[in-house]
Amino acid sequence: MKHIEYSKFVEAALEYWVAIDEASSRRANAKNRTIEKIVAGWVKHGMAIETLLSLVDSDEHKVKLAAAAHLLHFHETRDKALVVLRDLQANDRTLVSHSAGAVLRIHEAGKLR
Repeated sequence: MKHIEYSKFVEAALEYWVAIDEASSRRANAKNRTIEKIVAGWVKHGMAIETLLSLVDSDEHKVKLAAAAHLLHFHETRDKALVVLRDLQANDRTLVSHSAGAVLRIHEAGKLR
């Protein structure tokens, strides 16, 4: 299960950005819901932190962003997530940088759900 869901997470994270580039909020929202369901399954099976930590080390910034945003929800991985998000904000030259900044601002405002 882990490998299949891992691949689906990566695929959904990448396809989310294709939808954003194509201005399809409907498709982007669907991909985001897919990611949310995958992570919820990992949480249920006690494998969310381990799996998200492996994804946050991805070479693909879009995947790294999605994983880091979810790692903020876990006290024990919050510092790692913040480091990754700050790095993406500072060093990525695409919309990922702006999205990482938005996630950081929402987190700092205490409004991350």
